Amino acid sequence: MARAGNTEAAAEEPRSPAFAEQLFGHGQALEDFRQALASGRMPHAWLFTGPKGIGKATLAYHCAREALAVPAEDSSEPALFGAPEPAAPAEDPHRPEAALFRQVASGAHPDFMLLERSADPNAKDKKLRTAIVIGQVRAATQFLRRTSSGSRWKVLLVDSADDLNVNAANALLKVLEEPPGQAIVLLVSHSPGRLLPTIRSRVRSRPLRPLSEPDFTGVLDSLDLAVPEAQRSRLSQLCEGSAGRAAQLLGSDALALDAQVDQLWSALPNLDHRLLYRLAEKAAADQSGSLFSFVGEALFTRMTAAIRTRALSDSEREAAWPQASIAELMALWEKMRGRFSAANAVNLDRKQTVLAVFLELAAFRPK
Repeated sequence: MARAGNTEAAAEEPRSPAFAEQLFGHGQALEDFRQALASGRMPHAWLFTGPKGIGKATLAYHCAREALAVPAEDSSEPALFGAPEPAAPAEDPHRPEAALFRQVASGAHPDFMLLERSADPNAKDKKLRTAIVIGQVRAATQFLRRTSSGSRWKVLLVDSADDLNVNAANALLKVLEEPPGQAIVLLVSHSPGRLLPTIRSRVRSRPLRPLSEPDFTGVLDSLDLAVPEAQRSRLSQLCEGSAGRAAQLLGSDALALDAQVDQLWSALPNLDHRLLYRLAEKAAADQSGSLFSFVGEALFTRMTAAIRTRALSDSEREAAWPQASIAELMALWEKMRGRFSAANAVNLDRKQTVLAVFLELAAFRPK
């Protein structure tokens, strides 16, 4: 596999989509790709869109292996007495023991290239560039124009297309406008609205939905992520069907913090100040800021649900503020969200932000 991006060995990334044997939730999209292969009317470019962590890249790798498993036109000599040799049974390309699977995952397949952000040569710590640059797209273009080595197709996977800078995006657009023969470009995008409209117009777009709870659970099991049965449904709701997001949360104290937010929210306008201080200190102690952001998300999820319920049923009023109008609840939501956004934007004290938000919620009185 040619790689126009990170140079680290694939074997060091055991949870990379390149190593995913199973595909959850997107079987119909894969079947559509298979049918296009079989029909001989293969679009030269596909765009897989949807939230982060739902399996878009996993789907793209499955599609890539399907295409690479199609052999080049047979040019071998006829066997004895002119009778053709019987074809060997085809391997399932999605089984880890298959040669094609190993070649793609280990970076050894000559007809596949991954285009992603590469290491910045000017950075001492070898951090990744902030974008995919034009030089990488030019290398990918040369790759696509070469004759394939054994497969009928050459495949370029761009993960993600959102990372293309302006020059790189325009260079890729030229490839899509004049696609090389027997080449397939697979694009992964979390925010397709950020892509050039001309790119979106030259691909077959497949929007993908967040994973259902059974598929979400299946991904967790396949990743050997131990989640108590009682927490799986809540985790699926928190992550909105994103298994990638779940893997991040399970490596932190997010579920415990969510339970604390729920306890504080349910008791409003009363507050357990000891519990509130523990929550605020825990959220502030995480240097990455992810737990602080998670507390905000957990709070906003509950506020949004309260507003939605209030809007749908006049009889179902938020328990903490039974007299509040939808406009007042919306204003409160905007104010709380503004506090978290400001804290992230100008690096305000995270502990004080969490305390202030809950204290204001407790003190809120509708007019």
